[in-house]
Amino acid sequence: MLADLRQCLASAIADEKSYNVPALCVRLGLQPGKVEDAHRSKFRYAQQRLMGEPAAVVLRAARELLAEQSHYALCEALAKIDELGGAQVTPLTRRRLMALFDGAPLATELDHLELLGKVWPLTTMPAGSDYGSGSMEDRLFQHTVRNDDMTNREILEAVGVLTCSRARLFAYLQVVTGPEAQNLTRQADLARKIDALLVHDGYRLVEVGKMRDRAPK
Repeated sequence: MLADLRQCLASAIADEKSYNVPALCVRLGLQPGKVEDAHRSKFRYAQQRLMGEPAAVVLRAARELLAEQSHYALCEALAKIDELGGAQVTPLTRRRLMALFDGAPLATELDHLELLGKVWPLTTMPAGSDYGSGSMEDRLFQHTVRNDDMTNREILEAVGVLTCSRARLFAYLQVVTGPEAQNLTRQADLARKIDALLVHDGYRLVEVGKMRDRAPK
């Protein structure tokens, strides 16, 4: 996992303009270097400096960069390291959670892209290695709006429900069971079924509040 974090951090640094990369690396606590080297390859410049650093330095650099800018892959890599030692949500449970949306809309009150966009940065997430340079939003729009040829299970697999961090998964479960996403009937049914699945991995879905003046549908 630390190797993945180094790769993601190097990629995030490489998103910066080449003439800013050396200063950014120094600000993150990494070794200085020549601007000419960064001009040749921003990713390699960052990668070389990260390879020689201990885990504590890499972790601190990742946190500092994320405090300044968003980067989905880096955020996920760091979250998975932070979650080590805690109870995991197993792949079996994740698949069963996805199955709850078979044959039914992801949400009764929100468009599916709006719902997913509350949890995943669809506009900046890559669509995947088989889908060119477009964004995940482009891919989902193409296959769920223009063509309507993706199932909910395929949609959730595409955004990473099977592999995302526990924090990201729980953020999705919070949003998808929220009052903005579901009518009262669907919300109650979905929350009950999700809770019954999570308990096998040592987790519970807990009600944290209520919205007033909601009429059942």
